[in-house]
Order: sequence, then C-alpha cells, then structure tokens
Amino acid sequence: MRVKRSAGRVISNRIFSEEAMKIANSMQLGNFIASSHYINSKKQQFGLPMRRATNESQKTPEKLSEVASAVRCSANSLRRNNGYTLYNMANMDQTMVRIDNTTNRMNVVGESTI
Repeated sequence: MRVKRSAGRVISNRIFSEEAMKIANSMQLGNFIASSHYINSKKQQFGLPMRRATNESQKTPEKLSEVASAVRCSANSLRRNNGYTLYNMANMDQTMVRIDNTTNRMNVVGESTI
C-alpha cells in the first residue's frame, strides 16, 4: 500500500480491507473482520485521509465547454494508463465526488466541535 500511496494512487476502503485481511490471515487470526470502524480508526491512527462522498455541483459556463471536454479526455486517458476503474471516477457536475480530507480537520463522531 505504501508503494501505491507514494505513486499518488488512491487507497480505497476495499483495498485497505483486503490488505488487512491478508495480514490477519498470515498471522492466523481466524476471527478478524475488517469493519468500517476498524478501517476508520486505523486511518486516523496513521494519519491517512478519510474519504467523504459529496454531491456538490457547479454548472459549467458555455465558453468553458471545450476546456471541460479536453479535461475529460485527459482524465479518461490518465484513468486508463494508471488502471483506475470507473468506480473511482465520478461526474463532478451530477454525481458524488470522493474527496480526501486530512485527518486533522475531521470531527470524530461524538466529539464536541465547540
């Protein structure tokens, strides 16, 4: 995972869970479950960014449509070259976008924010 992170690749919760299960199996921990709570606590412990889904959108002005088309073509090319799946990509003006939030800016559930 460190190699993927240093290369700028996104580590999803699914990949994190699979890696944790491999380690648990190698240590013969038969009852280990990589729950979302476990993953979030490990991300917080090691300072990894939390991922949050958002559906904030902004309409593109007509004069930027050519630029938007070029960006879309470039993003698709990078996606294919780097092996990202369509699951990791989203249309920003209509659907959710996954954003990495730094852990020092996240509010822990139940923690006072005042």
